[in-house]
Amino acid sequence: VVTLPGNGNFSGSVDGATGHLDIIITEDIAEQITFDTGLAARQVPDSYDCEDDGCTSPGYAGADDKADLAVHMAIGNVVIR
Repeated sequence: VVTLPGNGNFSGSVDGATGHLDIIITEDIAEQITFDTGLAARQVPDSYDCEDDGCTSPGYAGADDKADLAVHMAIGNVVIR
């Protein structure tokens, strides 16, 4: 489980080979996530705009507090909540 800070601007990456990864993001921060997931499944909230290997939360473009994440997981499950 990875819990992101509730405010500020930051970028980061999470790397894993196999397993289950939960990333918890508060509603106070907007995020843009790039996935490199091989055979891993990904689950994101329905409100996210997803294309190809990336997802963006609502309001990202105009948000004061933003997170830019890269998630690398070969096999398993990635859940954004």
